[in-house]
Amino acid sequence: MKLNASEIGAWKWCPRDLYYRKVEGREMPPSQNLVKGTVLHSIYREFFDRKLFSDHIYYKWYLEKGIDRAMERENGRINKLGMNREKLREFLLSSTQKLYEAHKNGAIEVPSATEQRIENDDFIARADALFESNGETIVGDVKIKLRSLDGVKLQLGVAALILESQGKKVTKGYAIDAENWKQFPVELDEEVKKEVMDIRGKILHMIEAKEKPACTCGRCELIEMQFVPDESGSNG
Repeated sequence: MKLNASEIGAWKWCPRDLYYRKVEGREMPPSQNLVKGTVLHSIYREFFDRKLFSDHIYYKWYLEKGIDRAMERENGRINKLGMNREKLREFLLSSTQKLYEAHKNGAIEVPSATEQRIENDDFIARADALFESNGETIVGDVKIKLRSLDGVKLQLGVAALILESQGKKVTKGYAIDAENWKQFPVELDEEVKKEVMDIRGKILHMIEAKEKPACTCGRCELIEMQFVPDESGSNG
């Protein structure tokens, strides 16, 4: 069974949340942060794929029209969550301008590729960014709010293992904070890669044995409250 990078990272914070999703098929409803994060990822991709940092005419167009198009792709979830479109647009406009300034000031590098789906026999991951440096590949993960490197390190470790299985050399990653567009180097040593494989083993055991792991994070308690099966056996 292939596990995705976010599942490996999620184990660090809430194994029971992962149990609900992988064993019982439950899902948390979409959140406003999920919508913001999805659009921010598309902005990051567009900014570098289209070289907005050097094409001032296209950059100006993107600020005026491109952000609206990026939002349109999330119309369903925006409507469902009742999000304030003007506030969301202001947030995304500000974030795009911060990204432009971060690149201009050298705080963030230009990737060689963005949003690459990578996989091997064990894992699937989406590399938000790939960088090439001195014969090595550096993988980047964009986060809307970066509060800790622990979960990100594991997700980057998954990407490193996939890329290494494809003949790449990977010893470092970047955690990219989309709040202020800063990138933080993350060492991806053998200890990190071993932890990733250990967690993979624990998740596979949990799925096979259908054992609910202990967890009191509050997030899984919210899932229990929102997805308690009713008498007919369906989730409410």
